[in-house]
Amino acid sequence: MTTAIYQRAEKYHMILLFHTGIVARDTPQIPEDVSFDRNRVTRLDLIAREFPQVTVIGAHMGNPDYAEAAEIGRWSPNLYFDLSGSSLIKKANDYTFFKSIFWWTGVVSPHTPQSGVSAFEKLVFGSDTFRGGLAEFDRARARYHKMLDACGVPKEAQAMIFSGTIWRILQHSQ
Repeated sequence: MTTAIYQRAEKYHMILLFHTGIVARDTPQIPEDVSFDRNRVTRLDLIAREFPQVTVIGAHMGNPDYAEAAEIGRWSPNLYFDLSGSSLIKKANDYTFFKSIFWWTGVVSPHTPQSGVSAFEKLVFGSDTFRGGLAEFDRARARYHKMLDACGVPKEAQAMIFSGTIWRILQHSQ
């Protein structure tokens, strides 16, 4: 790990955005030094723990390693994820799957954070639209809402996912 970079990011209260999960392969006939293994969501665990003043956002929630992402996010107050990209497309017939990933809402246990907020608030809205496609942006937003509604996420928590959490993070990073 390049500690000096993360130390500098912490010094300036920066927000770090990492691509996690699967990497597209548009030109398979051309060799490239790219690997899904370098984008494993578990790599964010050490960064979030070692640099608690840095806000870390993992794009794509580690697709397909959602459970690992949620579990490391559960104990790291400075770690968040988005579900941009193909995740909400491929899970469209089973949005309630995410209730099993964000299982700790309302569970009083030594195995759950004491914050009392919805576990879904580990999500922040992000879009992964190609070439500035506004229609795809709207579809991505609609998919988020359908998933959150299917999982019974309260409107207050949904407001945090779409803007409140990022607003709070930005105010803290000044």
